[in-house]
Amino acid sequence: MARWRWLLVIVVIGGLIAIPPGGVDRTPAQSSSSWSTVIASSGAPGSYDTNLKTGECRYTRPGGVWQTALKIPAPTATAITGKPNQRITWEPRVYQVVATGRQLVQSGPEQSASIASGSKVFSLTTLSGMPQGPLYFTGGRLAWFSDNVEIGAVEFFYTLHDAYNEQDVRFGIRSSSCPAIAAAEMTLSTYRTTVNVKVRITGRYFPISAPVAVTWKGTPVAQVMSDANGNVAATIPAPATPLGDYRVGLDASGVWKPFRTLTIVPRVKLIPGQAARGERVKISLRGFAKKESVRVRWLRNSTWVEVGWVTTSNTGSGELWIPVPNWAADGQHSVRGDGPSARAQTNAVTITGGPGVTLAEEPATPTPEIAVPATPEPIVDSSPATPAPLEKPPLEETPAPPDTPAESTPESTAPIESP
Repeated sequence: MARWRWLLVIVVIGGLIAIPPGGVDRTPAQSSSSWSTVIASSGAPGSYDTNLKTGECRYTRPGGVWQTALKIPAPTATAITGKPNQRITWEPRVYQVVATGRQLVQSGPEQSASIASGSKVFSLTTLSGMPQGPLYFTGGRLAWFSDNVEIGAVEFFYTLHDAYNEQDVRFGIRSSSCPAIAAAEMTLSTYRTTVNVKVRITGRYFPISAPVAVTWKGTPVAQVMSDANGNVAATIPAPATPLGDYRVGLDASGVWKPFRTLTIVPRVKLIPGQAARGERVKISLRGFAKKESVRVRWLRNSTWVEVGWVTTSNTGSGELWIPVPNWAADGQHSVRGDGPSARAQTNAVTITGGPGVTLAEEPATPTPEIAVPATPEPIVDSSPATPAPLEKPPLEETPAPPDTPAESTPESTAPIESP
């Protein structure tokens, strides 16, 4: 993961410096002399001392889920001479790195001290159980009050020491932010599907309550918000696209970018799925190859009968309108499409009623008509002889095997899983 680079102009006792690059720093530990406590805003009316202390990241894994504990150092603040009824407060804070810089995540209990003169040393604060995933950094806010009216404040950001994690992967790294020990993760409800089927995406270890883009081949197609634990959930339909493998991902701020591979397979579908003989229906093809010539056939008894050809679009989609053959008996039927690159079959076809013959009768032999309301009589490939050439070169016709190698996709359910 690339280091998160950002810059804040800050004030430290004795002059201006810049916050060093932070984010996920997987380099060896740097010398402590090159790091110091940093302050991101000025305006304190009284004197204070950050004590040049360093915060600390520690990692735990209760229940198999990574969490972060953060130790926040505390400053020493001095009363202002000549101001009555003084009170100084210290509020420890935890921030996360986001695309715009920083976002307040959590505040510790405010510490308050009434003081007439001298200095007050505030106490160390530990905030535990923080969701793992964000790049955290710590600090806090000192404020001076006189007669309960705030007269000035200053905000600190501490360097963090990556002290320990349960797998002993990394020790002694210092950074301006607390590295994410667990990389962002994502899963899909299915890794093999057909076009338009909804796919559920779940992720964890993302920034807290932050926008997360859903990407298809690296391009954002939707946006969701992570929850207060850095979890993400989204559902998208598989886009119309040719068969093949595609990258589905999540992207938060360009830093948290896991992805998974989704395989699109071809499918054939009769619309409507239940029809009568002679009724005009659409045979829909999706997920075939781009500009592929697909031969469409209907199973009659044990022989596949050609009913037309389709040339698919750039997205591998196509359709063919035909009347239901008058020889299609009542009951379940199968329709398939075969191309040079892809083939698929559907068995979710039900024929009920309409004009035509029974199984015991043989129809007359009309001239076949494709995609017109008149009832055609399709060509039956029942002999091994080579058929006469058509506009598209026909594939060899064979009796239907017991188990077809084509993609057979029932159209009734979409593969959805819970996160």
